[in-house]
Amino acid sequence: MVVIVVFFNYLWYNITMSEARPIQNRELLFSRDQRREMSKDINPLIDSALAARGYTEQSTSSERIHLDGSGVIPSRAYLSMFGNTPFDGLSVHSIYSVYSNERHLSRSTVELRKIGGFSVSRLVSIGDRFYTRTVKTPAPHNKVPHTRISEAAALDILQDIRAHTMLGYSSADAPRPAFEVIRELEGLHTYRSVEQRAHYEFDVGPEYGDIQMNVGKSFAVQANKDTGRMRRTTPKRFFELIAEQPLTEGPAFLGVHYSSGRGDASIKLSADIQDSSYSGEEVSAYYNGMVRKLQEEDTSGLQQGVVRNLKKIIHPDSEVQRLG
Repeated sequence: MVVIVVFFNYLWYNITMSEARPIQNRELLFSRDQRREMSKDINPLIDSALAARGYTEQSTSSERIHLDGSGVIPSRAYLSMFGNTPFDGLSVHSIYSVYSNERHLSRSTVELRKIGGFSVSRLVSIGDRFYTRTVKTPAPHNKVPHTRISEAAALDILQDIRAHTMLGYSSADAPRPAFEVIRELEGLHTYRSVEQRAHYEFDVGPEYGDIQMNVGKSFAVQANKDTGRMRRTTPKRFFELIAEQPLTEGPAFLGVHYSSGRGDASIKLSADIQDSSYSGEEVSAYYNGMVRKLQEEDTSGLQQGVVRNLKKIIHPDSEVQRLG
């Protein structure tokens, strides 16, 4: 069937023997022109693969913005959870499920912090459930439980947090969903790191083993110092294929990792034969043969394999399933 079978059959042949050590993240050497050609062929397919079946997006503010407590009258929910002392810094981490034009907030953490880190409080949303947690140093974070609160209390707290920022209070006559306020708080940060990724599996049956792939793209969203407009930095993209193929008395593992950024690209290779029916000499021949074949005789072999798999993800009728 699939590319993994082609990989193993294509690369198995006898050469000079040496110690049978698995290949671990071996970067194959390519010229600058070859790297640029890889980026040109593969990067658009990564974008298309993410768009074809949707992806999970994580957005993390990389700096804390200052909060102003003057003129703010906190709600009862805010006071009961966080006390009367205003916080000094705000950061937001969010996870979205994105498909086509639909964008849903899956989880978010709105973190408030006092100067010196003496107190950290978090408002966490998971779907339609909300939790708070306040940790005062030196108490360890993992020993302070989250407290479930009502949606109404969470909305009151979010509105108060919003009021501590340059946004001020929103209209009291128009209650707004929590995800809208969280998105506004995200937008206040002048620098956010964003990662988009999706996880796939070939649904091909146990005789071909377990074949999974990861596709992703990461970039930063930052404000231009002169104009204040938000812009994206050059994205970094990656593709991973992780496969386990059943052999006679043990599995064979194959890993292919492609990454790119700023027009450059690299491919790393991993392989591990754990079948005891093959001798050390045979396994060693496989490892050495794989590297020599791809590095010296057919430098486009793995590039073509990455392209074929990305096209399978994009094709709506292929046997690929998205897992996450």
